[in-house]
Amino acid sequence: MARALGVPDDSRSRATLSRMLRGEGIDTRHFSHRRVSIPENRLRELVERSTSYADVMRGLGLDVDDTNHRRVRRAVSRFGLDTSHFKRRTWAHPEPPAPKPISHRVLIVLPSDAGRTNRSQLHRALVEIGVPYACETCGNKGEWLGRPITLQIDHINGDWRDNRRENLRYLCPNCHALTETWCRQKVKVPLVA
Repeated sequence: MARALGVPDDSRSRATLSRMLRGEGIDTRHFSHRRVSIPENRLRELVERSTSYADVMRGLGLDVDDTNHRRVRRAVSRFGLDTSHFKRRTWAHPEPPAPKPISHRVLIVLPSDAGRTNRSQLHRALVEIGVPYACETCGNKGEWLGRPITLQIDHINGDWRDNRRENLRYLCPNCHALTETWCRQKVKVPLVA
């Protein structure tokens, strides 16, 4: 009817038009876009036996979409119904997908023309295979003088393309600076006393 009258076809315009027609005593129950109320007793029954809001919407004969999800969630809240048994979380707080394993493609020897693997990928791969986050030399677990520090990932043989597990280790910055391969050095710099 809104389109036939040239009125914008949105919810606000439809509501205004319906209110005006009802004010004139014209019956609007047969309109197709009329919002159906959610009966409390049916909602209580569906919430008890359903495991998600989508199940409740299907049981009420509603389309499973964000508008109906919001309507059902508000009705559930208004009636104080318990949804703690629902298996899925609400759409507003989706469960993040589990990260895919990467160790099988990161902990390898890279070809000579490959770029360097970034620290975050190396760290994630090492954590994934269970390497403890602690300096292999002194046992530091990422704290210095009461403040957090980032442990460095050292390539034992000095070749940053060799990302095999046996060539990688965590070192604190102090211990790393004392290695032969620190900053691509091949020989240790003698310490001045």
